[in-house]
Amino acid sequence: MKDILFLLPADLVDEDGRWYCRECAEVCGVLAYYPRLADVLDIREVAHPKPRAAIVELIGEAHQNAPTLVIGDDARVVPAQVPVKQANGRRFVDDAKSIGLYLAAAYGIGRPH
Repeated sequence: MKDILFLLPADLVDEDGRWYCRECAEVCGVLAYYPRLADVLDIREVAHPKPRAAIVELIGEAHQNAPTLVIGDDARVVPAQVPVKQANGRRFVDDAKSIGLYLAAAYGIGRPH
């Protein structure tokens, strides 16, 4: 299974108007810098309102943050500086900086500075 990256779409709307998720935008920027990641990741957009069924199905209701990257390869060695979490027998990272660190270690791109 490929690593699965969950992101919120741009131009979300609520009672305060239009907005975007800052951390999802940061991860989208990394994807723009390194377009080859689109070939190795399963990138999925999830709706803003919870529950986010696609995430819940993999790592449970308590972990619906976006962005979230669910690590697909159980054998992949992840460096200690990447704060990996675990739920439902799956490993994941769920903030932009951790996702950047993971992508750097797993796919040889630049790391966040």
